[in-house]
Amino acid sequence: MDYTPHVVAFLDILGFSEICMKSDTSNEHRESLNIIFDLCQTISSRFEHLKGKKEIKSMIVSDSIVLTLALESRKPTLQELANFFLACGQFQYYLGKSGFWLRGGISIGSLNVNFDQKHVVGPALIRAVNLEKKVARYPRIVVDPLVMAEHGIANSTEFRNKINDLYTGDGQRSLFEWRGFMDDWGEANIPKDVPLFIDFMRSVLNEDGDIDIVAESVAKGLRGPMEHYEKYRWLGDYILAGHRQRSAGISQHTDRLKVLLG
Repeated sequence: MDYTPHVVAFLDILGFSEICMKSDTSNEHRESLNIIFDLCQTISSRFEHLKGKKEIKSMIVSDSIVLTLALESRKPTLQELANFFLACGQFQYYLGKSGFWLRGGISIGSLNVNFDQKHVVGPALIRAVNLEKKVARYPRIVVDPLVMAEHGIANSTEFRNKINDLYTGDGQRSLFEWRGFMDDWGEANIPKDVPLFIDFMRSVLNEDGDIDIVAESVAKGLRGPMEHYEKYRWLGDYILAGHRQRSAGISQHTDRLKVLLG
């Protein structure tokens, strides 16, 4: 079996198993499965605006989505990485709008990929799966530091800036950075988090108005079973922090989001 260098993402669809278990007796859950499959088939059409795009392939394996990008050399270009990160973010964004959240990991390295036979195997996939299972924790897609190390960059801030600068003119951003802001009590609020994860709310173009749709989906989860509260609380914090950054302060829209996500 031959291996070739790839970027790979392993994305777990949270709650998929429960939906599937109930789908044999529930039309609502069967419809949810149809929505997930339809979205996964159509999201890739939104990649066409990516600069210098190479083919990013995807497949559904059980309750997970696997995305791969074949590389010409072991070290991907920054543009290839930015495109791949944006593609993962768009899966996260459009599925999240419909109430289906993803948790995942992204890595690079050796893979054997055969989409006709629906098989993907290799060390890079194992690393991506381990990131999803052991590190991601919340509905977020985390990036393996190995991706940064391949470029000889030891500082996550420098790497994040280099990646994000590639799409500055389009208003998109691949990677999220928690920044400190003053909370309602005048104290600095800087969440502690992993250094590299996908900024899915900035992965799309010209869809600022849809922040309400995403926030409504998160708010619904916050009012659901308590065992899921922590993951939805993280999403709420991420959305609020991202909007503060994008609007350069506290806007009227931020206040509405705080009420919705409070």
